[in-house]
Amino acid sequence: MSEFSSFTNKLNNYLIVKKSLPRELVNEVDAVKALTYLRTMQLHTKGDYYLYCASLNLLNTYVKQSDAKKGANYNFKSYLRPLLHSIVNNQPEDVYFDYKKDDKGKITLLDIDGIQFSFHNVAIDPLIEEALSNGKGSKNIEWDGIKKQHNATTLFEAGVRGKRFRSNLTRDNYELDEYVEEVAEKYKRKEKVVAR
Repeated sequence: MSEFSSFTNKLNNYLIVKKSLPRELVNEVDAVKALTYLRTMQLHTKGDYYLYCASLNLLNTYVKQSDAKKGANYNFKSYLRPLLHSIVNNQPEDVYFDYKKDDKGKITLLDIDGIQFSFHNVAIDPLIEEALSNGKGSKNIEWDGIKKQHNATTLFEAGVRGKRFRSNLTRDNYELDEYVEEVAEKYKRKEKVVAR
């Protein structure tokens, strides 16, 4: 078993144990960090794909909280399309997606080396539709039954701490974590952030 497989296996086991505990709350600064990761990170490694999905999951949880900042909405779902395109175009090892229907509507399932994320009502485009029909980056995924939003902060923090699994680069080849922390600090001080 690879080191990353061990990482995802331990996370899944931890989440199964934690499912009976109260849902974690997502703080506003973590939501800012998650959005910054989505806007700026490169996708090369399993760790990159994991952190990207954990960031989406964190924002999906945050917008549902009663204390979410006014204006928080589901616009973050627009970042799913570039994720799916990257999976189709790069076909990273052990990273797959599937598209199904359940009692809540259409659902996109993602599997990153054994850990799954799911998102409802994501539009698919011709590239994704073709990939679903020819298996390029997609495979049949049966949901594992572990609700990831319940522990969104734990999953996000694990992705941030799992730096050894990530390329840790912005799209402009800057150090990703350093930039995300800079954005978070400026957000806390209400300063203007300069995009990189």
